[in-house]
Amino acid sequence: MINLYITNYLQKLYWHMCNSKKFHISNLNVHNYSKTKYPNVYEHFAQRHKKFSVRHCLYAIGLIQIGLIHYMVIVPQHVTVINLVLFSAVYFISIPLIRQLKTPGLFFHSWATWIIGGIGMLLGHTLDSYLSSATDHAHHHGAITTSVSTTEIYSFLFSGMTSLMLIFCIPACVYLCNIKLANQSDLRKWILHLSSGLSMLLGMFIAIQTEQYILANINYMGSASYYFMLILMVMFSSSTYYLVFKTINRVRNTSII
Repeated sequence: MINLYITNYLQKLYWHMCNSKKFHISNLNVHNYSKTKYPNVYEHFAQRHKKFSVRHCLYAIGLIQIGLIHYMVIVPQHVTVINLVLFSAVYFISIPLIRQLKTPGLFFHSWATWIIGGIGMLLGHTLDSYLSSATDHAHHHGAITTSVSTTEIYSFLFSGMTSLMLIFCIPACVYLCNIKLANQSDLRKWILHLSSGLSMLLGMFIAIQTEQYILANINYMGSASYYFMLILMVMFSSSTYYLVFKTINRVRNTSII
């Protein structure tokens, strides 16, 4: 009799514990635990930490780029200091400004083009100068004419400067931009990359064709020509990236409606 009473008491106590909020058994399984706020907070922190690391790593590579310009293009020390200050200011100011455009991947795309593509272009130009035994910053610039010939276009496309710029820039742009384009289809990603890549080449070619008129009376022609080409590359490439992204997403939203 006493045993039956104890057994009933233990069963009631067990069911009371199972049904209470404090000891609810279903909350202890892995499936429900994954839905709690703690993994989401950790995942959010990890994503922010990853963005923070990539941005600062890209900035560090930009500092290396300025060092390469100083030693390879041979610019005075005070010009290098000015380049460093301007680069740092524009880099960090551009983060909130580009965020206002609400275009995923645009920040990484623009700075990967400027920094990593710029390093490839600088190394490629040095390679071309070495192979052709040319003087400082000769390359295609000395062969510029008032008309554009097919030979000049081929020499531009298949030069070391263009080739290394693409080899450096394209993988970096694809990797960094795709981090922010997870919700886009593969087709839309490749449309963005190809269109902005072609625009980048167009900006680079226009810079070669026009620098003899725009930079004719500027000192330190080597670094001025380099930065002029970078500016047009990023302007053409990033503008195309922004416009194509807005267009394909506008079409996507229209088709859904």
